[in-house]
Amino acid sequence: MLWTMATSFWTAKRKKFWALGGVLIVLTAGVVLTVFLVARQPDNLPRQAAKGEISAFVSDGHKAAFREGVKLDEKFPAKEGEAFARGMWQWVGIQRSMDELFPNPGVTVLGLGSSAQARLKVGEHNASVFFQQYRAYPDLTDGAAYTLASRGLGSPIVVWRRGGMVCYLAADSVEGMKALREGMGAPEPKKDY
Repeated sequence: MLWTMATSFWTAKRKKFWALGGVLIVLTAGVVLTVFLVARQPDNLPRQAAKGEISAFVSDGHKAAFREGVKLDEKFPAKEGEAFARGMWQWVGIQRSMDELFPNPGVTVLGLGSSAQARLKVGEHNASVFFQQYRAYPDLTDGAAYTLASRGLGSPIVVWRRGGMVCYLAADSVEGMKALREGMGAPEPKKDY
């Protein structure tokens, strides 16, 4: 009898065929499920994550700027007009003077640091402004201000696009934020960031 006519020859091939078919079905189902789950993720998920990171960075940076025992003179070296303008150019890439950024009275610049954070006193309130060059994302209307939930501050963060830069304003209180906005000439926020 020929070896191809033995039932063991044909049975073994069927077992291999069914095993291979089963593996392909499981893999196909896995790929389809993965594509389905990825397609279901909301489009704004990266933006939501970015908002959380920005909120944490600004809130934590503001709190650290007024913490006792921190070497604030080393952290915020640019206090004078010329050094401030040089720091803005070096850290943000935009040439701005203190008078341009804070046109209204009542804002005292305590220093500008390497994270492009200005440490300020607005009346009796502690405030900070973080400057960033605007890079067209997210789409922000020039001159418009937006609110962003803060983490542990007495006021929401105000995000304000001002020409070629974005300013993130932080204050310890609602009154401090209002005074800071007025001192910088920032509008009242109308939308969430």
